[in-house]
Formats: sequence, structure tokens, C-alpha cells
Amino acid sequence: MDHDAVNTDDARQNDDLSHEQVQATAAYLALLSSRGSLENADLRRLDLRRQDLRGKDLTDANLTDANLTVANLTDATLTRANLSGATLTRATLTRANLSGADLTWADLYGANLTGATLTRANLSGADLTGANLSRAKLSGADLTSADLSRATLTGADLTSADLSDATLADADLWRAGLSDANLTWATLTGANLRLTRHDWYTKWPAGFSPPP
Repeated sequence: MDHDAVNTDDARQNDDLSHEQVQATAAYLALLSSRGSLENADLRRLDLRRQDLRGKDLTDANLTDANLTVANLTDATLTRANLSGATLTRATLTRANLSGADLTWADLYGANLTGATLTRANLSGADLTGANLSRAKLSGADLTSADLSRATLTGADLTSADLSDATLADADLWRAGLSDANLTWATLTGANLRLTRHDWYTKWPAGFSPPP
């Protein structure tokens, strides 16, 4: 995907929405206005670009393949939500709770996840290029084969996270917690690992010399 052209694509796609999509989005907006909670809601494949979902409760919601480009999910609760294949390009998820959420192959390019909780979340194969995960809680998260190139992970907690085969090229992991993390086969070219917290149980790529 050409993420730099996302705004142009948004404008073009706004004219291409099917009648079914328009109806589904209208029903969704009506639902939002009538209730504060969207627990267990079926929002699969909905076009939710630029929607304001701040503080909404989306526990166990199904957002498979939904388009949440530039959506605002600040302080939202997405515990155990299914976001597999969802597009969250440049979405704001500051302090959002995504514990146990399924984000496999989700597109989180340039997303803001500052202070978000992603404990035991499944982010395998997700695109987190340029995402901001400062102070994010990622303990026990599955990040296998995820792309975290140029991502900001300063102060993030990656205790017992699985980062095997992940790409962390030019990522900033200053003061990140990597105790018991698995970085086998991970790409760390140009990554900033200064003052990371790691231990004897941290698994590094073969031949890699961990920082002191």
C-alpha cells in the first residue's frame, strides 16, 4: 500500500462506497448516538474512516477488515476485539485498551499508540511502520513477523513479547523493557537499543551482541 497517498485514496473511495456500505455506516452512526457501548458489535468491513470513537467500549467487537483510517480511538476499550486485517493507518489509539485483541495483519502504519495497553495482543504480521508505541504495554504480545521499521518504542514494556522474525530496522527502543522477549531472527539494523532493560532470558538474533 502507498501510505503517502492515503488522503487521496480516501477522497476517491468516498465516492465509491456501495449503497450497502452507506446503509451499514448510517446504521452504525445511529447506534453510536443511542448507546454508549458497542460491546460485541458486528462492525466487519465497515468504512469507519475519520470516525470519532474516543472512549467508546468496543469490548469483544468484530472489526475484521474494517477501515479505521485516521479514526480517533483515544481511551477506547477494545479488549479482545477482532481487528484482523483492519486498516488503522494513522489512527489515534492513545491510551486505548487492546488487551488480548486480534490485530493479525492489521495496517497500523503511522498509528499513534502512545500509552496503549496491548498485553497479550496478537499483532503477528501487522504493519506498524512509523507507529508511535511510546510507553505502550506489550507484555506477552505476539509480534512475530510484524513490521516495526522506524517505530517509536521508547519506554515500551515488551516483557515476554514474541518478536521473532519481526523487522525493527531504525526503530527507537530507548529504555524499552525486553526481559524474556524473543527476538530470534528479528532485524535490528539501525535500531536504537540504548538503555533497554533485558536479561539472561532475552533471546537475540544469532551473532547479535546485545547492548550492555
